[in-house]
Amino acid sequence: MKGVDLTGAIRSIWESRLGFDVRRAAEIPDVQGRTLMVVVRMEGMPRSAVIFECPAPLARRMAGRLRGRPSHAIEIEDVEEALGEIAALTGASLMPGLRAERPVAAIVDDGEDRPRRPKRELRREAFACEGQVFVVTLAS
Repeated sequence: MKGVDLTGAIRSIWESRLGFDVRRAAEIPDVQGRTLMVVVRMEGMPRSAVIFECPAPLARRMAGRLRGRPSHAIEIEDVEEALGEIAALTGASLMPGLRAERPVAAIVDDGEDRPRRPKRELRREAFACEGQVFVVTLAS
């Protein structure tokens, strides 16, 4: 996945589709608090995946904007679905011609084990948005 512009893809989707100002974060933080983790595998490349780890409050605001509803009116299932949709859009923009499989979502609290991740992380970047940081990983 050389030459993949993950930052450009994230900024394009989060800014143009969702209206958020997103910047690359200086470092990948330790996950704290409730976090929503979504894994989307890409058809045609069985080991490739896009993984989003997003603080629950930011994920809820993102889902509200995507659905056109206030964040307090968004159920957790809507948040999982919306973040999965954004992960799938990210994968499709980085790997044209491939379709995303059904996203797998998990809610992770402090100290809980995370779902198993693909063995090889090709790129892992953090992004700052509205005072919180989310992490996107491209893996195979």
